[in-house]
Amino acid sequence: MDGYIGETTGMDELLKCLDGMTDGVDEAVTEALCKGADIIVEGQKFLAPESESGKLKNAVHRFAPYSNKKGRINVRCGIDFENGKNRDVLFAAIITEFGRPGKKSKGVDKIGRKIGKVSARPFIRPGFDARKEQAVAVMTEEFRKFVEGKWRG
Repeated sequence: MDGYIGETTGMDELLKCLDGMTDGVDEAVTEALCKGADIIVEGQKFLAPESESGKLKNAVHRFAPYSNKKGRINVRCGIDFENGKNRDVLFAAIITEFGRPGKKSKGVDKIGRKIGKVSARPFIRPGFDARKEQAVAVMTEEFRKFVEGKWRG
């Protein structure tokens, strides 16, 4: 036991290396999440119905990453309603995703929106479901590259 007092065992160097590996983890997680969310957005845009204006497809995007109250990094993707400014996109997204009950279609109102029953043509959730495995694979690979770079560096 006496031989270990004052001798370097390498534990300090190991702890210093391990501490250094945590540098940049939040940024790497955020970048990986954004790449995964971009894949989800592609799927949602692909399934979004075509319109003359293209506003609905163009409104689908990835929002800026944020940390929740527990400190977890989140990235949302879906429809941007421009803080309520673009009511036509809001109306089109809700009616397209969920449909509207009613007896039968009654034509369109004065600004071109369908009146009466509208069948749902969901694209937000199906776009997520169709691409989630691919998104997870991309996020995993991105983070694996980060860890591998830290381990080798």
